Amino acid sequence: MNVMTRKTIVVLFVLALLAGFGCAKKQVSSTPDQTSAAAQGEMTDGTPTDDEAARRAAEEEAYRRSELQDDQTGQTEQERLQAEQQAKQNINELVFFAYDSYELDSKAREVLQRKAQALKLMPDTRVTIKGYCDERGTEEYNLALGERRARASFDFLVLMGVNPNRINIVSYGEDNPLDPANSEAAYAKNRRCEFEIG
Repeated sequence: MNVMTRKTIVVLFVLALLAGFGCAKKQVSSTPDQTSAAAQGEMTDGTPTDDEAARRAAEEEAYRRSELQDDQTGQTEQERLQAEQQAKQNINELVFFAYDSYELDSKAREVLQRKAQALKLMPDTRVTIKGYCDERGTEEYNLALGERRARASFDFLVLMGVNPNRINIVSYGEDNPLDPANSEAAYAKNRRCEFEIG
């Protein structure tokens, strides 16, 4: 064979191979439904394989968790709501005072520390501190004492890192008693600060 004939045979052979690959591709192509089922790991009867079922379950669980995740805290929505509810309860807790005093005892400081933490968890929340007294003493004296109690609570919260612009104070003196009875137990309930959200 001469060189020209050999080149022709090689070219024809290469063309035959390429033509064969093209035909093979056409023969193994499938319908979109079959391709989709194969890609999703389904058998031809539409039943998922064990591996695919496990993968889908894992994806659904991951999606459910991601839906519940709070982007900033990593808490689930339920955990966030529970924390917010607890924070509101802490803010609403009363602070009590000794007779004729506006000093914060250890119990009052513990309550105020919880309030400070709650207010940090709820940075958009504003609060009004309302100072009260029992009925003993003049109205003017009790209004001033109620204000000093509210101011002592305010100062403690600010010391704990709460922005003072989020807090208002007001004194009601002896008005609006929790317990209208004339007894030491009633007086102790009425010497307080209340905290109103909003």
